[in-house]
Amino acid sequence: GTQSLAEQLADLDAIFFAAFNRCDIDVLASYMAKDFEFYHDLGGLTDSKEKMIYMENERCGNNNETLRRERVQGSLEVYPLNNYGALQHGEHNFYLSVEGQPEILIETAKFTSIWRFKDGNWQMTRVVSYDHQKPNG
Repeated sequence: GTQSLAEQLADLDAIFFAAFNRCDIDVLASYMAKDFEFYHDLGGLTDSKEKMIYMENERCGNNNETLRRERVQGSLEVYPLNNYGALQHGEHNFYLSVEGQPEILIETAKFTSIWRFKDGNWQMTRVVSYDHQKPNG
């Protein structure tokens, strides 16, 4: 059977962030639209795909540190956007491992992603990452 919109978007989120976790920049780039914009409550606006890819290359160039994103189970919500695509909202946790040490939870956040469906392909046009919190303790 055909996947529901919610299932499609959950799969896209999983594929995108699997690539994020393994630093597969080509896959990340393929899911970012040409007019991609990233809004971060702490970092501000990254106003182009090129700048976002540069930032990801910088993050991934540090061989001593590994950052892993994990979506919070059950947090994902998906809403259709008529004649455009879909809005996806959820929560995620970020874990850091430094020089092969056991990873630690460093940050929690919420995210809202706008996905455009065009010419048979899904791409993100806007991502907002906000409510970044340090873990309690």
